[in-house]
Order: sequence, then structure tokens, then C-alpha cells
Amino acid sequence: MNRIDRHQKFRKYPIYILIFVLIFSVFSPVLSRGQAESSTSFEETLEQISEDEKAIVEDLFILSQEIEGMKAEEEKAGREIELLSKEISELDKSINARQKQFDEQLSILEQVLVAYQRRGPATFIETLLNSKNLSDFIKNINVIRELAHNTDKLLSDLQEEKNLLTAEKNKLNENMNMLAEKRKELKAAIESKTRLKEEQEAYLNSLKEKREYFEQHLHSMEKMWEDIKILFSKVVEEYTMIISNGYFPLEDFNIRYGLTSIKGAIYDHRINAVLEVYSKLPKLKFDFSPGEVLVEIPEKKLSLKGTFEIANESSLNFVPSQGTFHGMELKDSSLKELFRDGYLAIDFSGLVGSVKIKSIEIKDGYIEFETSSFF
Repeated sequence: MNRIDRHQKFRKYPIYILIFVLIFSVFSPVLSRGQAESSTSFEETLEQISEDEKAIVEDLFILSQEIEGMKAEEEKAGREIELLSKEISELDKSINARQKQFDEQLSILEQVLVAYQRRGPATFIETLLNSKNLSDFIKNINVIRELAHNTDKLLSDLQEEKNLLTAEKNKLNENMNMLAEKRKELKAAIESKTRLKEEQEAYLNSLKEKREYFEQHLHSMEKMWEDIKILFSKVVEEYTMIISNGYFPLEDFNIRYGLTSIKGAIYDHRINAVLEVYSKLPKLKFDFSPGEVLVEIPEKKLSLKGTFEIANESSLNFVPSQGTFHGMELKDSSLKELFRDGYLAIDFSGLVGSVKIKSIEIKDGYIEFETSSFF
């Protein structure tokens, strides 16, 4: 191909690229809009279907959560088995090396004892008596003393080596037992997951001609759940940034100084007001009632109930006990998944200085706390 032909050929490429870009620009928004409409459409469908149909979708979704929970347990057990297997392998190598060292030291000790037995104590006395002068006598005493010391050290080293060997063998046995337990856990998780899948399949089969209808609803629900998990991690990250960036002045903590303690309170409406101003994502909303905390993302119909617990003496971590998503129950494994990237926390150390939280009490509309000192 000559130079002119090649040049003409390459000149055609921008035309193809332009056509591709035009097609992509036309259809890409349509595809994106279609995906968004699919999710929105299902949310609307959930509001419209009968309570009986919604109950079926919830039952299927609960089974789906339990299957995912067992899958997570299976993966966790698999990782722990892999780590234990590596540790057992390293311990086995260490034990073999230590056993070899122990055997060598034992052999040396046996040789020393045999030599000592052959020569007998009289030989050492003769050595001292045959000393030519005082200097020679002292030198011979030191030689005998050094020999006794070395023998004693050899015995001590041998005993220490034996103790270390015994400890490593005990550790190996513990790890072997742990490995056996983890394998049982893995087997149980796999069996549970298989059973739940069979149960879900049987449930779908029982729906007969409506199977496809509810299967589509289940897949849509699962997709929405995956989306909310990703979003929730981002919401928690943004919340943590807002909490730690000084948007809460000291007055928001309503500090009261007593004779024996320092108390304060943080109100749910104040947290909500700050989040309303500074949050760019779907808003978190807090609602405190006696002994309980309600955390919601109303826009996404996610609702979590739980409490705050003291962590690291200066932070309160939200611990969920139950929750719903579009009115459907969330299992414990799903609640854990929501917080896989971190806690929803109120860290007082970054807000009001060095503190040590002694106690908290969740009341109607606020959390009352007691600290040791701010200084």
C-alpha cells in the first residue's frame, strides 16, 4: 500500500468515530434513564401491590438475606481456615527445627556425662593435687568450675528448649482443634445456604404461574438492597466528616458543671438541622426516645432501630438491633452488612476536647451524657 492510499484510509477513521460518538450520545441517556426508571418503577409497584403480594416478596427477600448471610459466613470460615492452615504449617516447620536442636543438645549432654562418668570425680581431685604451685592450682579450679558451669548451662538450655517445644506442640494442637471447628462451621454454612436456596426455590415453585412475576420483584428488591448498601456507606462517611469538621459548637452539647461531675446533652433536632444544611446525599434523620435510637433515610425508606454504646471512652457507636427497608424486615446479617465500612458514631474527642464518657442515657429527644473532664 502506497503512502497516498494509507493517508486516504486514515482520513476515513474520524468519520466512523464521529458516528459512534453521536450514536452513544443519543442512546446513552436513554439507557441510563431506562435503568433509573426500572428502579423507580419497582418502588412505585411496591406501593401499589396488595399486602398479600408484598408479604410474599418480603418472605422471598428474607430468604435472600439469609442466603447472603450464610454466604458471608462461608467466606469468613474459608479465610480463617486458610490463615490457620498457614500458621499450622509454620508451626510444624518450627517444631521440626526445634526438635532437631533439642536432639543435638541432648546428644552433647550425653557425651559429656559419659566422659564425666569414665573419668570420675577422683580425676578432678588428682588434677588439683598435681598442681605445681598456687597459680596452677587456681587455674585448675577455674577449669573444673567452667566445666561444671558449662554442663549446668547445657542442662538449663536443654530444659528451656524442651519447654519451648512443648509450648509449640500445644499451640499446634490448639490450632488443629480450631481448624477442625472452622471446617465444621464451613460445612454448616454451606449446608444452611444450600437448604435456604432449596427452600427459596420451593417457595417460588409453589407460586406456579406467578413465579416469574415474583421472581422479577425479588431481583428488583435485591438490586435496590445492593444500591442502598453502597449509598449507606457513603452517607455514613459524609456524616462522619460533618461531625468531625466543627459544625457543632460547644453550646450544642448543653454543658452543665456539677460538684462531682460534668453533664451534657445533644438533641436529635440539632443533629438533624446540621445534616440538613451540610449533607449533599440523601439525609440521615435521628429520633431519640427513652432507651432507643431511630435512624432513618426517609427518602430511601430505610429505618433502623438500636442504641448508642460507649466505645473507646470518648465515642458513641450506634448499634442496630432491628431495621426495615421499604417496610420489609432486615435480618441481623443485613444489618451488619450496612455497617461493614464503619460505625455511625458521635466522637466527642474531636468536638469538645479530651473527654472520658462515664455514662449515657437516651431520653425523649436527646442523649444525656456524663464525662470525667474536658481537660
